[in-house]
Amino acid sequence: MTLPMMSPLRTPGLLLALMAALVLTARAQNQPVPTVTVDFTAIALVDKPITDLVYVSGGQAAALKVPAFARSTAYKYTGPATLTLYRMQDNNGTKQPVEAGSVELPKGATRVLLVFAGAAPAYTIGALDDSGAGFTLGTARLCNATVFKLSLRCNDTEVVELAPGATKVLPAKNGFMGVEVSYFKDDRWVAATSNSYSVLPNGRLGIFLLTGTNSVRFVYPRAVQMFTLVEKASVPTPVKKP
Repeated sequence: MTLPMMSPLRTPGLLLALMAALVLTARAQNQPVPTVTVDFTAIALVDKPITDLVYVSGGQAAALKVPAFARSTAYKYTGPATLTLYRMQDNNGTKQPVEAGSVELPKGATRVLLVFAGAAPAYTIGALDDSGAGFTLGTARLCNATVFKLSLRCNDTEVVELAPGATKVLPAKNGFMGVEVSYFKDDRWVAATSNSYSVLPNGRLGIFLLTGTNSVRFVYPRAVQMFTLVEKASVPTPVKKP
């Protein structure tokens, strides 16, 4: 199968500006910047896709498109272990890169999932190791993308506490993952929501816990919402290269 290739951005000024920013950062730190190479995908846990981001990989500027509540196609990244994303901002008729956020890539990961949460333009960006070693078939990964400390009772037995931004991978029980969620607020635990999800033996289940919003994706307003991303191992993700 031939993988689709992503054309690099052809604006010389954009590339020079982004590369200059990276060089100045490295000089300011007065130390060499280690280079990593990973494939990554991204998901936006917001109502609208994010379409105005740019990053630099292997000396080329490339656009990043992040769909809402779905995994993107895969991108290739070669650069510092801290992946920096930019937006282009008009400055007296000239487009200049403005840092939109950065995230530390998991050490040793060859495949990463970027998770965007919160509200534009100040998104919270997380990076999850998606290489497969710690997120195997038949398991569910719980990701706390809320502002709360959470207590999760899973499959009526195990209780897991997750700080904001933390994750936990658990095996399914008889093909299911039941989750009861409570959040810590005003010095007490408050029951939020619960559900049970099927976990395919040849797939993986991502369970994202979100701070409650008026999102059109959720019927009932709650302080904490759950969104699931079901993935089959047999479905490959094409890689886009800058």
